[in-house]
Amino acid sequence: MATIEQLSAALVKADAAGNAADAKVFADQIRKLRAAPVEPVEEKGGFMQGAGNLAAGALRGAGSIGATAMRVLPNALGGDTASENETRRQQMDAALQSMGAEPDSWMYKGGKIGAEIAGTAGAGGLLAKGVAAIPGAAAIPRVAQLVEALKTGGFTLGGKAATSLGGRAADLGIRAAGGAAGGALGAGMVDPNEAGMGAMIGGGLPIAAKAVGATAGAIGDAVRYVKRPQETRIANKLAQALQMSPEELALALNQTGPNRLMGLQQTVPQILQNPVTSQLQRTLQTAGVNTLGDAEKIQQSQLRAALDNIAPADLTLQDAANRAGNAVQDYAKPAQAEATKGVNRAFDAVDPFNETAIYLPIDEMKAALAKFLGTGTFGTGSNAASAIQTARNVGTEVLPGVEALAPTAAKKSQSLEQAVRSAGGIRGGSGELRDLGIKQSGTTGMINNKSGQSADLLAEEMHRRGFISDADPSTLFDALRNGAGRKVFASDQVENNAMQRMAESAMGDAPGAEIVSKTVPFQTVQNLRSSIVEAAQQAELKGANKESAALKRMIGEIDSRINNAASGKGIDGEFFPKDIADQYRLALGLHANKKAVFETGPQIGMFRQGADGQTSIQGAEIPRKFFSGNRSQVEDMQAFKRLIGNRSDLADEMKRYAITEAQSTGNTVTGDLTSKFIKWAESRSGANRELFNAQELETIKDVGGQIEKIINAETLGKVKSGSDTAQRLEGLKNLGVLDSKLINMLATKIPVFGSFTGPALDSLRKS
Repeated sequence: MATIEQLSAALVKADAAGNAADAKVFADQIRKLRAAPVEPVEEKGGFMQGAGNLAAGALRGAGSIGATAMRVLPNALGGDTASENETRRQQMDAALQSMGAEPDSWMYKGGKIGAEIAGTAGAGGLLAKGVAAIPGAAAIPRVAQLVEALKTGGFTLGGKAATSLGGRAADLGIRAAGGAAGGALGAGMVDPNEAGMGAMIGGGLPIAAKAVGATAGAIGDAVRYVKRPQETRIANKLAQALQMSPEELALALNQTGPNRLMGLQQTVPQILQNPVTSQLQRTLQTAGVNTLGDAEKIQQSQLRAALDNIAPADLTLQDAANRAGNAVQDYAKPAQAEATKGVNRAFDAVDPFNETAIYLPIDEMKAALAKFLGTGTFGTGSNAASAIQTARNVGTEVLPGVEALAPTAAKKSQSLEQAVRSAGGIRGGSGELRDLGIKQSGTTGMINNKSGQSADLLAEEMHRRGFISDADPSTLFDALRNGAGRKVFASDQVENNAMQRMAESAMGDAPGAEIVSKTVPFQTVQNLRSSIVEAAQQAELKGANKESAALKRMIGEIDSRINNAASGKGIDGEFFPKDIADQYRLALGLHANKKAVFETGPQIGMFRQGADGQTSIQGAEIPRKFFSGNRSQVEDMQAFKRLIGNRSDLADEMKRYAITEAQSTGNTVTGDLTSKFIKWAESRSGANRELFNAQELETIKDVGGQIEKIINAETLGKVKSGSDTAQRLEGLKNLGVLDSKLINMLATKIPVFGSFTGPALDSLRKS
């Protein structure tokens, strides 16, 4: 329903437009509203009638300005003739008179002329420009003051105010002159017949305003108070109890809420967060008013809807965990297997033809064993020892030792001729051998083409045994001619090897067998490394930390040796060309990425098998490992994002799990979100930042903020009898607050979006 102020404004517009019929309708509605019962008011005598006449006159003056505008317009544009304009003015007087105004009273005329003067406030400025244009006027102080008085209708003079009695009188005179001139011109512009009255009011208004400004303000407040409807008075009383101005209260209640909360409606206690409204809320609840509970039920559904807008919650947290865990597992296991194949293919392509040559870091591996599994350790270390033994087997070779000459009995000594015959003789028959075959040479039987050896091989053997000085066959032949070979004995057979053994003894012990390193191809190195990696993982699973540390140190030493060879810093004899080194680095990159994606973070449990042959985590256990309140929650969620890559569907599943977890914090009986939701958001703040986008985080923050408002609204201001808050509540009760429809509306939901509805709230906003 429209208010009197709204109808009055409509009346002025209708009258200014020449719509007499509508003006009459509005006037009738105003009359009916004024005739409606209002709160009894003490003393409705002449003062109230005068105040009403003053207000009606002001309304009439505003209408006169509109009528003047209609008279100025040409008839072709809807303007009035002189007679039509006069009729219009008379109809306005009649309409206001029908509502109780007295058009012939001085208060009515004064209000009318005052409104006309106010509506033509620029008229005095025209006179001021004319006076200021007079040559030399600006140099005369009092003339300059008159110009300023004309501009402002006599309310200001400019410069410093006079202090002497005569000076103050002169100031008032100039004020009156400026106000009278402006009033006469302004009123005359609206109605020429009112110029004189305009001069009188314009001249007296500045003086009267200065003298009785404070009193007039107090009178105005009193008039407005007795005219207010009861609900407006209660609204203002509520503002007073809240220690706020009505304007502050209206502004606070008109605040807009976040769009993220799906049009959430807040109650007044939640908006104001004031002990008085919270206590009033509890009083209403005690009195059996259930509208607050109904409003909060709606709020709870709206809060859950806002969270569901991020991701729809499952029926139970277990359902959400199974859903997300199975989805992640179904993706991750095949992806990890494929990544492993890719890494293996890359390493196989490093040296497909075994062209590379690398020394194994056997000494460094032995140092790692000594550091972590040295003297004093027991029970573990078999795999570490096996790693070193394998490295020795493939990465070293044994050079045989030099054996000392064993003593031989003299009876077994042979001559050169006997030694040749024992070796089967000499094969051949030409050249010098022909001479050896002649019977007279004394070498009969030493030439044997069936069992004999070639002269070259036999000469080498005889030289080795010490029969001849060199391995030349000619030297051998010379030693055998004419039976000379029967008198030549080997050096190892002379005097029981005494001379040879004495020479060897002088040189020290004979060199023993020696183990030396040898290069192996890259594939061999990689095979050894892979075996050590597996052994380290097994040791770690068994809790053999020392052995695991030793094996990991060995892996590091092998990697260092390969990297040095690949970068051209290898040991002499190693071979690792650039194209092979580039492929090796590619393989390393793939391996590092696979490790980061599948083996760094909680996901490693998805691929490691325990003693029961099952992976450490699976199904519903998976999302709880990534999204939690642990100290590592940020790193865990970053590991999850590495694992899923650009799979937004898996991210959505994790969001669904998180939102279901958030909503599971609700009251087990009512399902309402409580302070547990706030604690959930705080405990998982790091994980939330990694999982949700900025808008989703703001929604979670807004939900928590609204829950906090609900909690505060229910607990603020639990007062004791006699306290300041209790006294302010008592004042509200004495005013009939609990029976007021306004308070009932304020206690229930107030739309956050748009303006208030209803006359009571409209009065509150305009009070």
